[in-house]
Amino acid sequence: MTNLTGAIGRRWAIAEASSGEPADTKPAAAPVPGAVRARRDRRNRAARGWAFGLLIALLIQFGLGMYVNLFANIPLNHPGHGANDFFAGSYHSVAWAETSPHAPLILAFHGGLGLLLVLGSVWLAVLAIRGRRAGFVWAAVLCYIIILALPGRTERQAPAA
Repeated sequence: MTNLTGAIGRRWAIAEASSGEPADTKPAAAPVPGAVRARRDRRNRAARGWAFGLLIALLIQFGLGMYVNLFANIPLNHPGHGANDFFAGSYHSVAWAETSPHAPLILAFHGGLGLLLVLGSVWLAVLAIRGRRAGFVWAAVLCYIIILALPGRTERQAPAA
């Protein structure tokens, strides 16, 4: 994973160097006050914690889905089966899995965990946006594991000479 963070850092350095402006004419970044930096670090640590938790929940969801596909007996005629509209059919299928006494319990747990994963992913994106770190925002929208691979500090280091 360190190769990924190194590649991201090199790409940022290349983009900055190829901007066409001489280095001494670029405006210096305004110093970030300590309280703002501490708040951003706290939010980024929270985002990393949520990413780890969601990654574990995603692995559990994967295992539950495999178990449901292999061993759960799901009736062929249930609400949402064969619907023309994918989203409406999915909604009815999940609602049936959560509320029907005829649905297997493991299917209800699988559907509930999926809903929690969606909500947790949205909250992770909110945390990343509030942390104001471009790498975290990008990764929170696309995947969790990159957040765990990115360095934990918010200050960018100057490129080595």
